[in-house]
Amino acid sequence: MAVELTPTHVATIRHDHTIALPNEMPVGAKVMVIVMPDEISEAARKARFAKTMEAIRVAMQMPLPKITDAELNALVDKARELGEELGG
Repeated sequence: MAVELTPTHVATIRHDHTIALPNEMPVGAKVMVIVMPDEISEAARKARFAKTMEAIRVAMQMPLPKITDAELNALVDKARELGEELGG
């Protein structure tokens, strides 16, 4: 079984919604356009994840507080609301 390679070109959409491609791309060729995440937002997402993981590590080292089931349920509800606000 032979593996076919498909060349990949990365370009940015211009203000007039055109994309510059290399001249070796034949006119009439079928192409696929995939919107890639902005690198700044990707870096921010990774930084937020690292910060969250650090907070979890710190929290795991703290002694568990004595709380009631009702208090625990209220904390879970608050965390869910916060997650929704953050787009989770």
